[in-house]
Amino acid sequence: MSDLYDTDAAAWSEQQADALRRRAANEIDWDNVAEEIESLSRSDKREIRSRLAVICEHLLKWRFQPDARSGSWRSPIREGRDKVADVIEESPSLADYPATHLVGPRGAARRRQMRPGWPICRRPVPGRSSKCWITGSGHERPDRQTEVRQSGVEG
Repeated sequence: MSDLYDTDAAAWSEQQADALRRRAANEIDWDNVAEEIESLSRSDKREIRSRLAVICEHLLKWRFQPDARSGSWRSPIREGRDKVADVIEESPSLADYPATHLVGPRGAARRRQMRPGWPICRRPVPGRSSKCWITGSGHERPDRQTEVRQSGVEG
């Protein structure tokens, strides 16, 4: 079974799906099926990280280079927000992932590399809006959301 996995992933996938539907446990390539299932979550997380990087890049440009603002920065922000929302709609358990990615261990390393005063997404404060100034949903820094809203890059 593993040989087919290594040589023809499409054929292996169809074979495994068929075996699962027939509940033929002795035909299942358990280790590789488990790996493929885990890779679905990794793929969604990678998509979110990639979109957040683009969103952050363009929001930082928007914030710190106001004289150079253009639609070419606004469009990727809106598209990135929409794509992150699509991934979360399909996998609701990842709803907190954007905020934890930005403020988790990897986010801490990014903060150390940023110049003082650059905005960072944080978890919501009780009594304040729960929209994120980066993704347009989830978590917010209200002081920055106001600036983004006024600048016309609202998601």
